[in-house]
Amino acid sequence: MNQKISIKDVAKKAGVCISTVSIALNKSTNKGLISQVTIERIRDIAKRLNYQPNSFAKSLRTGRSGLIGFLVEDISNPFYAKLASALENQADQLGYTLVITNLGKERKNFQRKMKAFNGHLFDAFIIAPIHGIYPQLQALLTTKRPVVFFDQFVPGLNSDFVLTDHFHALKLGTMHLIKKGYSNIALIKIESNNQQFINDYTRYMRVMKSRDKKISVLDIPKHFANDTQKRIIHFFDKHHEIDALIFAPGAFAKTMLSLGRGTTSSFIQNMKIVAYDNFDLLKHLMPTITFISTPIEEICLSIMEKLNAKISANHEVLPNVGTIKVKPLIIEAVNYITLKE
Repeated sequence: MNQKISIKDVAKKAGVCISTVSIALNKSTNKGLISQVTIERIRDIAKRLNYQPNSFAKSLRTGRSGLIGFLVEDISNPFYAKLASALENQADQLGYTLVITNLGKERKNFQRKMKAFNGHLFDAFIIAPIHGIYPQLQALLTTKRPVVFFDQFVPGLNSDFVLTDHFHALKLGTMHLIKKGYSNIALIKIESNNQQFINDYTRYMRVMKSRDKKISVLDIPKHFANDTQKRIIHFFDKHHEIDALIFAPGAFAKTMLSLGRGTTSSFIQNMKIVAYDNFDLLKHLMPTITFISTPIEEICLSIMEKLNAKISANHEVLPNVGTIKVKPLIIEAVNYITLKE
């Protein structure tokens, strides 16, 4: 087996000391200490020898590892999975490596994962907060590591947030249905403690009421329960007048699975549906459904721009801490038309 090339091998081949090789290979520490000709010669030798720097030693020397932690409740969530893929590509272009981990639903999982992360020199974190971990998030911010939160706003945290504008999405979907001639609209949503969605939903209902638009609402459990199907059926039995449905994030798939294919078709075959979900498969299986789509790339770019600026600022507190709200789009799967508000 070939022996791994060390910095000593590069120094010996170049006829210089180890410290000179270290300076030549570290772009941030040269500052005119050695000539550009020497730098290029050493880098050329290192490349020909296929020298790979020790990442741990490099992180100790520079204070940076090039690692960004991406923490979410469940990476199998289609939104998180798509965003992780986009962030991974963007991070790679900027010279970072994205490390993905599931937090689960328990606070102790977050504590355990962060303890493990603290054993590594992570440059920054991208986190979708879960309920009940405010103290742990506050403690993380005191370490001065760059952090950008997304998906859920946490009051009291002095950090950057990149959020989806759920109010805009729900209003956009409702106005789309009204323009199409539907007036008896129901909103189906999942019971949630996501404060960001609760705030936007409350604002949406207030605006609809001010415009004399009655919206019937059905809450279904976040986790599958024995009475979920009965609850949905009872709702439709009670509201025969409904001619259009809006499904809040995640509610469409959960409703379909709860009802089953046969029952579902009997309920929705004569209704216009707007689903607030990013499921590509559903767009192909049910092409007549209008989807509210979250612009993943825009969220990704907003997160990475904020994070890269923080890292480049050497962990200093930036004056532009704040919240960016990204507006979803309406997409009609039949013709893939993007509608503007």
